[in-house]
Amino acid sequence: MYKRGMRITVFNTALFIFLLIVVNSVGSAQSCPDDILSNGKYFYKANRYQDAIATFHSITLLFPSSMAAEESTFMMAAAYKELADRQRNSRWLSKAREKLRTYKRLYPEGRFTEDADILFEKVERIENQLTGMSKGLFIAFTSIAIGSVIILGVAFSL
Repeated sequence: MYKRGMRITVFNTALFIFLLIVVNSVGSAQSCPDDILSNGKYFYKANRYQDAIATFHSITLLFPSSMAAEESTFMMAAAYKELADRQRNSRWLSKAREKLRTYKRLYPEGRFTEDADILFEKVERIENQLTGMSKGLFIAFTSIAIGSVIILGVAFSL
């Protein structure tokens, strides 16, 4: 009787430890996207935007239905906007615009909808600055070239 009772106690203890491990692993799996999101935010605040983008992207791939995926999608757009603004690169602007459209499609009434609208306006403003600057430089160089041709033409005719 004593041995049987001891086996049941050992079995119950082993079962309890197993369930405790399973419950802890499920709990940590649910906090995992939030931990990764915190890392991405750290990279973003440290101006390491490409690292932040990679981190946010991993959340959207690994945990697409999590609450962290929504914020990650928005934060990717913000990081792309920052890259575009700092590097004056239109490629990053198109990536930011793409992520904002993805955000609006996936989360039409999401927590960051108003922020996404504001960010979209900022992306457009940067794009206007970049394209305006490119057009201005083109006009300036064209004017200089035409002026040079005219000056050279006058000089050779004398």
